[in-house]
Amino acid sequence: MNSNLATKADIAAPKVDIADLKADFATLKTDLLKWMIGAMVVQTGVIVALVKLL
Repeated sequence: MNSNLATKADIAAPKVDIADLKADFATLKTDLLKWMIGAMVVQTGVIVALVKLL
């Protein structure tokens, strides 16, 4: 037979990788959201400080 054909194991392997990627993306999304909220708080503080100075 041709060795280039995909076996059941070859097809099942990416499914496990996709599950790991989904978990990684969920963690990444949470971390990114934390940084964005922190940056917005700092930006708001800087704007308030600048408005008080002017």
